[in-house]
Amino acid sequence: MLALSFGGGAFAARLITGSQIKDGTITTKDVKDRSLKVRDFSSRTRTQLTGPKGDKGDKGDPGIQGIPGIQGIQGVPGIQGIQGVPGTNGLNGVSGFEVVTDSQPVAALLNSTTSYTLDCPAGKKALAASGGFTGVGIVDSLATLFSQVTRVDDDTFSIVGLNKSLAIQQLALKVTCVTALP
Repeated sequence: MLALSFGGGAFAARLITGSQIKDGTITTKDVKDRSLKVRDFSSRTRTQLTGPKGDKGDKGDPGIQGIPGIQGIQGVPGIQGIQGVPGTNGLNGVSGFEVVTDSQPVAALLNSTTSYTLDCPAGKKALAASGGFTGVGIVDSLATLFSQVTRVDDDTFSIVGLNKSLAIQQLALKVTCVTALP
């Protein structure tokens, strides 16, 4: 039995039976948009369409075992660093500090000069020196007394003094000597 409906739900459906349809007049094109589903059948018809329950199927074969993963390649070892540059040797040390002092008078004559040298004791080197006139008042030293200290060699300094004053002046030289360590 085929039920056809023309229109909305308010329009009553008219039932047409197969005996009322002339053979070959309804084609698949005529029923193309309307497929019958299980819910379209009555529960009684559905029961008649249901067959007996089938036998349980055989257990499937076990699946193929997966391929084990490949172990990763070990990394390349790093390059050894470059050895650092050796440090420079430190300076030789010093010891045996000793200050050697000497002084000499410079005559009171106008433009009188005196010079002399002062050596360190044997085995010691001259590190530094200072010199000048001693016991001089400010007035005498500003324009009348002049001195200069000069290195002569590794263990000797010299001093030169010029006295333009009217008094005898004392010219002193101090040399700091050290023992240089090898």
